[in-house]
Amino acid sequence: MADPAAWRIVLCDRDGISISILDGIASDVTLGFRLNRAATCSFTVPSDDHRVNTVHSDGFPYLTVGVRTVKAWRKSLGAGEAGEWKLKFAGIVWITEEDGDTDSCRTYVQCFDHLKVLEKRIVRRWNGRFEKDVKWHSGGDSGQDKRDGSQGPSHIVKQMIERTNTYAGYVAGGPTEAGTVSLAPTGIVTDGDWEATTPVTVSYRQEYIMPAIITFCDMGLMDLVLTDTLGAPGYLDAGYDDNDDGIFIKLGAVEKLGTDLGNAVVISYAVSPYTGKAYTRTQTMEMLATRVSRWVEPIKGPGYAIFAGPLHGNQATTYGVFESISPRTDIKSRNISQALTGAELRLRKNPADFVTLLPEADTEFKPWDDWWLGDFIGAEAGSGASPATREAISGTQRVYGFTIALDEDFGEYVSDMTLTVNGETGGSGGEE
Repeated sequence: MADPAAWRIVLCDRDGISISILDGIASDVTLGFRLNRAATCSFTVPSDDHRVNTVHSDGFPYLTVGVRTVKAWRKSLGAGEAGEWKLKFAGIVWITEEDGDTDSCRTYVQCFDHLKVLEKRIVRRWNGRFEKDVKWHSGGDSGQDKRDGSQGPSHIVKQMIERTNTYAGYVAGGPTEAGTVSLAPTGIVTDGDWEATTPVTVSYRQEYIMPAIITFCDMGLMDLVLTDTLGAPGYLDAGYDDNDDGIFIKLGAVEKLGTDLGNAVVISYAVSPYTGKAYTRTQTMEMLATRVSRWVEPIKGPGYAIFAGPLHGNQATTYGVFESISPRTDIKSRNISQALTGAELRLRKNPADFVTLLPEADTEFKPWDDWWLGDFIGAEAGSGASPATREAISGTQRVYGFTIALDEDFGEYVSDMTLTVNGETGGSGGEE
């Protein structure tokens, strides 16, 4: 059995400086982690407790939307790591919901890490402006914006974040000089490792950064990597780089995150060794497409459509013809568009197939210690077992998300794990 762990929930100001410790009053604590998405932390506290309703020196109550952050620290209680606290979540207080009756009043809190900020930041040109199209070219330093030679999606994303950190302090049409430092930062620094990825040609017209990142990631072109100062999955504490507060995420990217753990980690439902106690499998036609079409607006000349037909006709024969068409003004290169269209078709040629497993609370396999987002782990469910599943699954599946719940008596446990059959979104096997 894995070593137990202790947690500490700390309420901080916007720069990450501690205000109060919520141990003992925060209940129903959960932390959610999803591949290439903002992590979450939620909990409930009594509204009348002085650790949340005291007015701070900035004039706001200790617990206030937008101007407060929350940190979740984890400490393994095993002999090798006893006493070493590690920061596993840091994010903005994004939502509070206060609910009272005749006896008491409680406040529900939901926090998101600082990737959420990128949902509200605009893609900018090299000089900080965004009135005109923002372009990156796969051929290097060429085209209309010579400063935007592309080395792939990872390079593009890094530049997007660095530009918004520099320029977002100014409104559109304002000066092109660097923005006000105290206003522009996202809480994210690009000090992580940025692995080279396949070059692409893209263009954005007044679009937001996070949706652009998600498009790259969902197409399988890159994955985000958040690390602490030691390079392990985690977040940054106040005082990063000995100078800066308000920095929470050290970001990098790789072409594909995760390690194939094979049989080193196995979660099994209704199959020996019975490490999973609940199982959900969702197969849906919602995203299926046996023909994908994309209208491309090239940098020069008229637009044209690119079609990718059924792969060998197998999926159209099996499921029928289901078409998907979308204008992709962000992708300008015909060759890149053709490649991405084919990649999308491979991901969508079968019904989407997601498995959610609820591991036994005392399973020996723990996140951070034994597995992490993107890893391929063993997952099994038996159609001949008791209780029997409709269809057996077996083999390695990719971890796309999980939720940690904290219980006052028991401690931490994984309340769900989201896997995709055969390791890819929308893929469930079949010939290509």
